[in-house]
Amino acid sequence: MNATFFRSIPAGYLLVIVLATLAQADSLRIVADTGMQTPDGGGVFISFSLLNGNSPVMGGGSTIFVGHRDNGDNGAYAEIDGELVSIMNSSEPPPGFDEPFGNTFAAGSHPAIDGENVVFCGTGQDELGSFSGILARIDGVWRLIARHGEASPDGGTFADFRCLFGVSPSISGENIAFGAKTTLRRGIFAYIDGSLQVIADTNTPVPGGKGTFLNFGLLSGTSPSISGSNVAFGGCTEAGQGIYAYIDGSLQVIADTNTPSPDGGTFHIFAMHEGASPAISGQNIAFGARTTNDFSGHAIFAYIDGSLQLIVDNYTEVPGGAGELFAHFGLFSGAEPSISGENVAFSAKVDKGFFTSGIYAFIDGALRTIADSNTIVPGRDVPFSHFYLTLGLSPAIEGDVVAFGGAGGGEGIYASVPDPGADLDGDGTVGILDLLVLLTNWGQCPDPPDVCPADLDGDGTVGILDLLTLLANWG
Repeated sequence: MNATFFRSIPAGYLLVIVLATLAQADSLRIVADTGMQTPDGGGVFISFSLLNGNSPVMGGGSTIFVGHRDNGDNGAYAEIDGELVSIMNSSEPPPGFDEPFGNTFAAGSHPAIDGENVVFCGTGQDELGSFSGILARIDGVWRLIARHGEASPDGGTFADFRCLFGVSPSISGENIAFGAKTTLRRGIFAYIDGSLQVIADTNTPVPGGKGTFLNFGLLSGTSPSISGSNVAFGGCTEAGQGIYAYIDGSLQVIADTNTPSPDGGTFHIFAMHEGASPAISGQNIAFGARTTNDFSGHAIFAYIDGSLQLIVDNYTEVPGGAGELFAHFGLFSGAEPSISGENVAFSAKVDKGFFTSGIYAFIDGALRTIADSNTIVPGRDVPFSHFYLTLGLSPAIEGDVVAFGGAGGGEGIYASVPDPGADLDGDGTVGILDLLVLLTNWGQCPDPPDVCPADLDGDGTVGILDLLTLLANWG
């Protein structure tokens, strides 16, 4: 009966199905959008500070973002284990503090997350008085990681964390990286294994170069990124700009203005003075740059397994397009790529004779469209109108899931839902044997459902949607 059903589908119709499905982007779901009740019960979301460049951040299976609600409060909210929760808001003090946290989310300094651990920059009041600093909730306990007026590891005291300029801290496990100015100098600092340390400051010799670092783009909102105990950051030297990393306890150059670029030129500008920041995952690093190969162009690069590679530039065709090319990536507005393993997500504008914008990703060695101006907003009947890359809004990626902020009939935070794997027989390819497995299991799944691998969409039935998914992944 299953084979008869399959034969009853006209071959031409199957071809249309395959082509249409292959052209589709990943499906999307809502993390939070305007009009949704906030998880603390204090009102409804009215915006997500997207116009201020407050990007969602992913880590440890969680997603954190800035939300504003209709009573005038703002704060940090997160999706943890599939549940939307309130992390903090501007009207209630967290445990152990006397007053609510003020914050600099309006300046684009967004919170970061890894699992249930979170960090952000803000101001508050405790038994010692008012403060500004790097605040974290680690293992359920709020603590001050670094505080204005307290000793810094460079021998001075912390003076300014540059959050009003959009500099954001980063977290990995219990380790945290942040930029700051002390009474002695500017630098990149980290809280690793419970201790503060200097990663690099204006007294640090530039690796492989001459002299010391001059600055780190903190006045423009360039932020460090941490993965484990490895830290990536942008730095300026007498020779120009560069991307640097603290890996396994030592500083190294990832790319600077003396480094040959994978496009055949030499790296020229890293947009640090515009707030573009590198991202790190393990020892892999993603960043944006211009090269001498094309001064007017932009590109996204990645340092993967010790070598540089070009992810996408102005000569790259948009996936699923009609020959359109990527135009720019918002680097000179502070938009930046993110990385997870070897996968990279980025925002971009596309030249179709007029400019449209979208969210894209390089996943498992191939470019894909996550959302663009043709994509219908989940829960609404209109397409996306803005992704705000020219305001510094950036996507986040973890594994093959991408989270981003967008607007269309309202604002929201959305996440991609990648197609499930369709290699049902485990031979590394999707082909006729997988099709036979699917047809053999056609119909309602048994109980328990974990013995129904052919149910690719998880709806409890092996049917036409599962067939479409398998055909879309053929090969």
